[in-house]
Amino acid sequence: MKEKSEDFLWNERGNNLVRRFEKMRKEGTFRFMDVSDYEEVINTYMDKGQLEKAGQTIKLALHQHPGALTIRLRKADLLVSLEKYEKALELLNLLAHLDSQNYEVFLLRGLALIHLGRKNEAIRDFDTSLSLGDEMSGDIAYQIGNELEIAGMYEEALIYMIKAYEENPDDVLVLLDMGLIYQQLGMNDDALRVYRDFLEEEPFDVTAWGNLGRLYLRMERYEEALEAFEYLLAIQDNNPEGLFYKGRTLMQMERFREAEEEFRIYVSQSPHDVEGMINLGICYRQTGEYGRALSWYKMAVEESPDNPLPYFLIAKVYSLRNKWEDAEIYCRKALDRDHEDDEFWYLLYHIYKHTGTLRKQIEVMDTLTALVPDNASYWLEYLLLLYDLPGKREFEGTLKRALKHLPSAAELYYLQGIVRFQEGKYAEGEENFLRAWSYDPGKIDWFLEKFPHILQIPEAQECIQQLKIK
Repeated sequence: MKEKSEDFLWNERGNNLVRRFEKMRKEGTFRFMDVSDYEEVINTYMDKGQLEKAGQTIKLALHQHPGALTIRLRKADLLVSLEKYEKALELLNLLAHLDSQNYEVFLLRGLALIHLGRKNEAIRDFDTSLSLGDEMSGDIAYQIGNELEIAGMYEEALIYMIKAYEENPDDVLVLLDMGLIYQQLGMNDDALRVYRDFLEEEPFDVTAWGNLGRLYLRMERYEEALEAFEYLLAIQDNNPEGLFYKGRTLMQMERFREAEEEFRIYVSQSPHDVEGMINLGICYRQTGEYGRALSWYKMAVEESPDNPLPYFLIAKVYSLRNKWEDAEIYCRKALDRDHEDDEFWYLLYHIYKHTGTLRKQIEVMDTLTALVPDNASYWLEYLLLLYDLPGKREFEGTLKRALKHLPSAAELYYLQGIVRFQEGKYAEGEENFLRAWSYDPGKIDWFLEKFPHILQIPEAQECIQQLKIK
């Protein structure tokens, strides 16, 4: 309580100084102020994100106190905040000579160096800052960890966060940051551990329950995720995050009726949230209530007309209802907004299988395989589409392109082997089957079901029997 009271009084002092300073500016009477008072005004502006006012104050302070190192340090801080890292570094290099025992000089220089991509030098400065600010090393380590996390340097950030917690074990909030960093590093078990440790100390913290629940959801541990979100909602009834992620968890568990209830409450609280509308629509679609699904998807379109996803989902519902013209219209609208989503193109191909010409189907599959050249399923579907065309020129050219992108795709070699056996090129057919078998022996059964007549070719039948004996 004492620390909070001191913080309050300190903030009040800063606010009072700012009011006094702004009154002087308004009246145009700039009286002399102590360096410490200027510092407090600058810090207050910086804390409030009023960087332009902070800069003006620094300029005036340096006019009155040209040799004040603390004001120069605030200027360096401002330059870092303004992302003027080269200028900040130039000033901080000077300050490092003039004030070599000030931990903040090296902390700020480390931040500037990080943003300039000079990682090793930055870490060296951070460690110097820690050694100089011994009494504040926990707070300094925490600040460094945060900055490294923002910079995406998660392994380094974790080292400093662990140090921050070791220095201040009573500051359990550090555990939440550690948990997020562990997640970024894919160390999910460690993240679970620190979240549980935190919740032992703070069992009613909704943020921690939310973090824990989302992690369980990501790990596909749905029962535990559901339990975490239910705890969250027990602490804070109708918490939007709890409702949303409980709904998502129930969807993953295929409990769509229960998920509907969560999302209905969620969208009543967040009536403009497009994700909520979409998820509620998906729940209705999964339970066969296509009319309601369409209503929610169309509301999402009204709310966010540039978002391609609702158009795509509307197209899917129309395709389920065999309303192919409507499905094509909305699928095209989705593609107008995102021309590179392969799911959109595949749905259009599916629609054209029912309504379009063979040439339209080929055009879509040609686009799709160019867009996602490493997807063997798309290539196989494209090749099967071309398989029955007169002549094999288009088929062979497409197969050649597919193998260039996927030289180890078993399904492509099985298909090529079938074609070669049919052409009477038995040695090539056997070579392709052997190669396909070496990549994935299990896929041969699918091809035998798809092309049962291949077993009527004695050479092919013998080759398959020999493979299965192996």
